[in-house]
Amino acid sequence: MKIKKKVYWVIGLFSLPLLWNLLRPGFYTSHDGEWMVIRLTAFHQELRSGQFPVRWLSRLNHSYGYPVTNFLYPLSFYLAEPFYILTKNPAFAIKSILVLSILSAAIGQWVLLKKFGNIAALSGTLAYIYSPYFAYNIYQRGSVGETLAMSIVPWLFWTISKKR
Repeated sequence: MKIKKKVYWVIGLFSLPLLWNLLRPGFYTSHDGEWMVIRLTAFHQELRSGQFPVRWLSRLNHSYGYPVTNFLYPLSFYLAEPFYILTKNPAFAIKSILVLSILSAAIGQWVLLKKFGNIAALSGTLAYIYSPYFAYNIYQRGSVGETLAMSIVPWLFWTISKKR
């Protein structure tokens, strides 16, 4: 059990450079990151008004409405909702989902690869979370949903490898 705790600390420590901008106050500039914050507030408004599942965000598109949650990764909005309710800070909620996605991807990749040894698992984990596309999704595109999806992939492969 001790080695597991050490590995998780090492993974967390090696993840810090990737997490640094997410742990700072405010929101970083990206293609869709700021829009995700706006969409989360509109999602929250519709959820509070009783719409479930949320399909139409009436406040967006100059109040004409927009069906963005039909096609733009609705799971990330549902997962960010408790953070938004607790903190009343939509930027913090979106950044929390990104942080949890990065940590979930790292831990999932390590769990998937640990059968090859700790060094190989740690190397594979760092290669996965520091892959250009993963970082590009977070910091350039601001794609919360795709980052969340990429954090689930190692867990899916682990489940398949265990024949569950």
